[in-house]
Amino acid sequence: MDYSIIKKQISSLALYSAMALPTFAQTALELDEFFVNCVSDVVGGHVTLVRSGGPDKGYIMTSSVEGEATIHPAGESMTFLLMQDQNVVTFVVKYESLKYDMIVKGTGQHFDRGTCAAS
Repeated sequence: MDYSIIKKQISSLALYSAMALPTFAQTALELDEFFVNCVSDVVGGHVTLVRSGGPDKGYIMTSSVEGEATIHPAGESMTFLLMQDQNVVTFVVKYESLKYDMIVKGTGQHFDRGTCAAS
């Protein structure tokens, strides 16, 4: 029996599997439910993000604002949108790097950026 054909197929399959692994690996943000802590590079403050109860249901907590947010995945990032009282919080975090940008508009304007880590 000619095993060279089988070896080539196994080698091709192993190479394909090794290349495909990063594609199928999930980051913390791609899980159905998660709890993520973030630290600001600007002021050193903390932000907590939670997804629970559905793919678009979340919660965001900062030192000044907290409440239920809607989650909108788009491309390589996920956006948490919180509208509360006279403030709108837009929190965008990238899946792979877990880097974030946050903009608070309303009674006071605030911009923040930093990095998140899964808990």
